[in-house]
Amino acid sequence: MIAVGRFMLAALFALALWVDAKHASRTLPITLALLGTYVIFALGLLSATWRNWWLDARLAGPAHAADIMVFTLLVASENASATPYFSFFLFVLLSAAIRWGWRATALTAVLLTLLYLSTT
Repeated sequence: MIAVGRFMLAALFALALWVDAKHASRTLPITLALLGTYVIFALGLLSATWRNWWLDARLAGPAHAADIMVFTLLVASENASATPYFSFFLFVLLSAAIRWGWRATALTAVLLTLLYLSTT
């Protein structure tokens, strides 16, 4: 279920950036390349874990780390105070809550906040 959400979120953001002509910023090619790579990663993870819950459980940590890294890079590529990528922040927190509970969610929230503040 998390893999489906990851793919849908990444695909919709990539599509929105590609379609929205007035979002033309100097970092648009970098952001589109990052989102395109993330869409491919999410699709690969979705197809690999669709019928294999064990593989999904084994890849949860690396996928979570990739989600955190993508959030940080997306915020860094845009104006951090007006970034539209806070949905990724919520997705990463919900993923941690679903998979590991409140302690991992709290640690993830602290890490994401520190990474966000370091990019501004």
